[in-house]
Amino acid sequence: MRKKQTLTKLKDTEADLSRVDDLLYEITKNLKSLENQAKKAEKYTLLKQEYRQSSIDLAYYRIADFSTELDRLQTQESKVQKDSANSQQLILHAETELQSLRQVNLEQEKNLSVQQKATQEFVNKIRGYESEKKIKNEKVKNLQDKENRLNLDVNSDKQQLNHVLYTIKRLNEELFDEQNKLDSLKDNLESNKSEVDA
Repeated sequence: MRKKQTLTKLKDTEADLSRVDDLLYEITKNLKSLENQAKKAEKYTLLKQEYRQSSIDLAYYRIADFSTELDRLQTQESKVQKDSANSQQLILHAETELQSLRQVNLEQEKNLSVQQKATQEFVNKIRGYESEKKIKNEKVKNLQDKENRLNLDVNSDKQQLNHVLYTIKRLNEELFDEQNKLDSLKDNLESNKSEVDA
């Protein structure tokens, strides 16, 4: 009976040892898992610290770069504002000059208008003089034509007069000859009459 109890206890002990082995295996397994997790956690912690440091360094560099860029942008903005102010001054000066040029141009246009009006009046006078000259030239031409016709008539009259004078001269000569003949006949008649009376 006692032996049976001892065997039973032995079996129980073996069973307990078997369970202990199982527990040790599980514990060992869990320890390895925990060790792996611890290593992973440690590695994660290290990585996290490195990431944090890298993030800090990156943020520092970014802030430094941002500060440099900000300084550059502020300098550029200041230059742009200065250039803008200069441009505004130049624009204002240009607008003033443009207004002055417009005023001068307006005065020149007025003067040009007056000159054009005077020129047009002068051209009209010249056209009037040319028209009068043309009329006078036509009158002169008509007078010259009339003079030419009169000269032709005078020449014709001179020819007729010369012909008449020549005719008169010839008739006078003939009359003189006839008168001489008549006188001679009278003389002969008187002489004959005297002879008859004697």
